[in-house]
Amino acid sequence: MALLFGAVALQADRTLPDRALVLGLVTALVALTAMDMQRFILPDPLVVGVAAVGFLRSVLLGDPGTGSALLGGAVGLGALLVLALLPWKGAPAPPGGETATAMGLGDAKLAGAMGLTLGLQGLLVALFSAFVVGGAVGAALILSQRATLKTRIPFGPFLIVAIHYINWFSSIFFKCITMAQGHMKTAANFFVKQIIEKPSG
Repeated sequence: MALLFGAVALQADRTLPDRALVLGLVTALVALTAMDMQRFILPDPLVVGVAAVGFLRSVLLGDPGTGSALLGGAVGLGALLVLALLPWKGAPAPPGGETATAMGLGDAKLAGAMGLTLGLQGLLVALFSAFVVGGAVGAALILSQRATLKTRIPFGPFLIVAIHYINWFSSIFFKCITMAQGHMKTAANFFVKQIIEKPSG
């Protein structure tokens, strides 16, 4: 946690109000990670806090834009809510005799908070990263016989790591994507030009 606080403090491109908001965000996310790993719960007050800070940054700082934040929140909540409501026989049975589902409601709410914090583009990258890393960790645990298909593995920490990743490296990541798109467009135009201008016969 101290390392995360230090990373925020050393980011020279952040204003003082932004640093205060991000420090509050980091505190809530660290607490959520610990609780999900220990007790498999993501308390609503903390998740609401993450959503509030994320949306406040979008309104006050335009990071992300308000429209992108609202759309990201709706998509994140809706996508994981489907998984949280659909029964799944292969999922580990939760305590209390509840119906087993592929995802918990807390994960769906956290995904909605992610969308408000990262915007739609950041949310899609974060969700993809969380599912890939979570699947890889789960597979590694099963292959090492430290878990089975019936073992409950909290998904919240993978979502939270993805939030941190996008927050710290989003500018670099999306610049790389933009550059790659530019190079692909240039290459495509070149090949199209060569095909069109190629003499027949």
